[in-house]
Amino acid sequence: NQGTWKVLFVMIILAMIGYVINGVIEINAKKASEEFTDTPVRTNVMQSPTNRYSNDFIISAANEANEKLPIKVDNTTTLVSITAGDQIIYTNYQINIARAQDINISKFTAGAFADAKQTACSDRNLRDLLNHDIRLDYVYSGYDGSHIATVGILKWDCS
Repeated sequence: NQGTWKVLFVMIILAMIGYVINGVIEINAKKASEEFTDTPVRTNVMQSPTNRYSNDFIISAANEANEKLPIKVDNTTTLVSITAGDQIIYTNYQINIARAQDINISKFTAGAFADAKQTACSDRNLRDLLNHDIRLDYVYSGYDGSHIATVGILKWDCS
């Protein structure tokens, strides 16, 4: 049913967060996926797999995942929120020890993009999101709220 898919989608989002922050949050999305695979689909709405990737669905799943935040990732980073809209999932991080003016933005962005690309392209669940035209954006801000960088991963980044 739709509730089951929503739980799975929340697990995928949390898994995405976990992989991006180097395993600090340990979510086994594969186990969740296998657990729900045998669950019968009972509604006509869920007969189409594309409904799991609708904008309303990803917004709802992001809102549910967002209820577990903020989470201190490490000594320098806090995962502040997860939002979604227009087929984009945003994970919003705060760098607790710096402002945008304190960081080499191009170096930071290049490193963040390489890490996010490797994670998204190698994980089956994240690739599934990308293959359904959902963009994954990682947004970084300084402790003063100043925007540092936004790193977006699209399906063709993995080709």
